[in-house]
Amino acid sequence: MIYLISFLLILVIIVAYIIGNNNDAKNSKQKISDNRIDYENVQISETKDSTKITFKNKAGYIDGKHYTEYVDDIKEFKRQNKLQDAENILLKIIEALKAEAKAEGPHWFLAPWYFEQLAIIYRKQKRIEKERYILEQYLNLNKIDEKGETPLEVRYRKVAKSG
Repeated sequence: MIYLISFLLILVIIVAYIIGNNNDAKNSKQKISDNRIDYENVQISETKDSTKITFKNKAGYIDGKHYTEYVDDIKEFKRQNKLQDAENILLKIIEALKAEAKAEGPHWFLAPWYFEQLAIIYRKQKRIEKERYILEQYLNLNKIDEKGETPLEVRYRKVAKSG
């Protein structure tokens, strides 16, 4: 009887040891795969005091910066009447906004400010068709219903009537 109990105890210890080793191997493989870096999408910027690592192609990012970091640049370009530069950034931001919305899911609402600024630039340049297009794009992407009225809806109705 004592031999049977000893045998069962040794068997349980061996099984526990094998299971423990398999879990450690799985966990270490999981840790390795979680730490993998996609070096093609990493941008490393070094200064005298620090190193900054950013991801270039992450949804909502342009050249490693989140689209919200460009607001001051856009305002400055508009103040200096560098409308082409502002337009170029805004077009990139709108693509980043769409990518972010796609990544976040169907209930993600696109920020209207960027569309509005681009519409204002097009209006200043008397490019009414482009203004209409960008406003339609915003309205279609956000699927705004007619229950409420946003500033862009008002602006769109104005441009639709004038053209």
